[in-house]
Amino acid sequence: KAMGFSAEKRCYRPHITLARCQSSVRQRELERFQQETKSLQIANIVVDSIVLFRSQPQQLSAGYAHEYERVAEVRLR
Repeated sequence: KAMGFSAEKRCYRPHITLARCQSSVRQRELERFQQETKSLQIANIVVDSIVLFRSQPQQLSAGYAHEYERVAEVRLR
């Protein structure tokens, strides 16, 4: 509330968005992508901060784009 948002009634589920796709992407293409990236290994990284962004889809003549607004940052020790 202190940041100007009203509290949601649903439970909070923290997440990280790694990708977005349009609803027009076919199920078969998503399944193929999942198979191709199933064994992908990501190196260990050091995280020194977490930044919260608000994503707003913007309709453009060529489709959609997302506008990102930096809402808050937390420095980690």
